[in-house]
Amino acid sequence: MLGFSFLAYLVHAGADLGAGVISLFIKDPQEKGAIMASMAGTWDANETWLVVAGGVIFGAFPFV
Repeated sequence: MLGFSFLAYLVHAGADLGAGVISLFIKDPQEKGAIMASMAGTWDANETWLVVAGGVIFGAFPFV
């Protein structure tokens, strides 16, 4: 479950992290805004996998 959570984060985060990196090289503010607006709907959903991974780690190693 832990491996799946991290793998799901890496696969799903590729789009929004890639858009963030690409936007660093875009000079036009309107185009940069369009890139950020296109990723706004999926940004927080990808972080859910990190929360699940944290829960799995806590469940597996509660004393740590």
